[in-house]
Amino acid sequence: GMKIFNGGGVFMNEEITRAVVNMHHMIANIDSKIEVIAKRFGVTLSQYFILEALYKNGELAVNELQEAILDSNAAISLVIKNLEKHKLISRRLDDEDRRKNLLSLTDFGKDVVERAYPLVLEMYEEELQVYSQKEIESLNKLISKYKID
Repeated sequence: GMKIFNGGGVFMNEEITRAVVNMHHMIANIDSKIEVIAKRFGVTLSQYFILEALYKNGELAVNELQEAILDSNAAISLVIKNLEKHKLISRRLDDEDRRKNLLSLTDFGKDVVERAYPLVLEMYEEELQVYSQKEIESLNKLISKYKID
């Protein structure tokens, strides 16, 4: 591709920019479809990601939860508070470390994920049906080469 000059004295490849923009658009589109599903169960996108992470990982401390959903968002405590208020998750103090709160799904929270998650998976399959199984494997390989720090 053509090299473009970006003023900071660095030459950037247009293809790289296109790849990043395309990934952004893809994730934004998929997130908006997850949000539509989540809304049907009375939860926001952020709330859904937390419920799904707790479903997959079991009980987690807040910092572990942030790692699981890759969210450095300071507003996570508000999202947690709202999930608690709606009886979707519960918190308890860690027996080993009394300063640490452990979060887990309530039966109600578990029920919401068990009904929403299959719809999310179905949507993923629908959205990504443009790719063959081989291409999905390549996509995974390519994306996992990028290490998140």
